[in-house]
Amino acid sequence: MCNLILIFMDEKLKKLAIEDFVKQYGKTPKECGYPIIDVYRKQSAFLYGKSLEAIKGYKTCQNILRWLMTWFLFPMVMAFIVFMFGLLQYCNDSKVNPLIVISLSFFAFWIILFIIQYIRVKKADKVSRNNVIWLNY
Repeated sequence: MCNLILIFMDEKLKKLAIEDFVKQYGKTPKECGYPIIDVYRKQSAFLYGKSLEAIKGYKTCQNILRWLMTWFLFPMVMAFIVFMFGLLQYCNDSKVNPLIVISLSFFAFWIILFIIQYIRVKKADKVSRNNVIWLNY
């Protein structure tokens, strides 16, 4: 247990993390090949990683997914509603409404943002997959 790398953890939390791991797997994290221990407070979890990059990748992946689930869908719904109002006015006046152009521009921007975030998640997942174990505390 002396060669574990612990990131910003006090002794009490470190002890609890090791005890939880031993309770779950019957061995210490170092014996199982996970020498780095960290805390991910947003998930209320201890992270046991094979490398610091794996833990950072796991956190990046989870943060992006959390952002997408929390903030990505609502603006799309609002843009769709604005688009529908513009479409209704277009049907009545037969001229292109700025609401249609604005909402379609927003859709394009938001889809590009989604693709960029997807690429970042895939890279982070590639680094962290099978290299990080997490246990809730």
